[in-house]
Amino acid sequence: MISFVLVSVCSFFTNHHNHHHHCNTHIIIIVMDNSASIVEVTKRTMEFFSHESCGKCSPCREGTLWAVKILRRFADGTATQDDLSQLHSLCDNIAGNSFCALADGAIMALRAALKHFESEFTERINARATLKSEGGIDHD
Repeated sequence: MISFVLVSVCSFFTNHHNHHHHCNTHIIIIVMDNSASIVEVTKRTMEFFSHESCGKCSPCREGTLWAVKILRRFADGTATQDDLSQLHSLCDNIAGNSFCALADGAIMALRAALKHFESEFTERINARATLKSEGGIDHD
């Protein structure tokens, strides 16, 4: 189960610290139980960012699409160790290189997933390797 909570950062600090500032800063907190697949959530998040890209700059247009393609391989069980390395490389090459903040937002989500849940991505690779060694996969 996945729930979304919209939190107004300024309202929180205003209410808790008796300040009377008004601003429009919000964050979204995603709350998931253990049944949620971080690989699937990351894939869907990157699909969103890729869809929302205006296409003006190549780091965003091509980078988010490339990340989606790689994450789909993780989701369908065909990812390799090279795919994991490529995701890390995408994070390094996209961040800070686009005209707007959309690519940076996308990369923050991907980077957080890789930083905190890389074991889930590695498990997908290892499951593929096990299946391949048992004769369950005929191709690369």
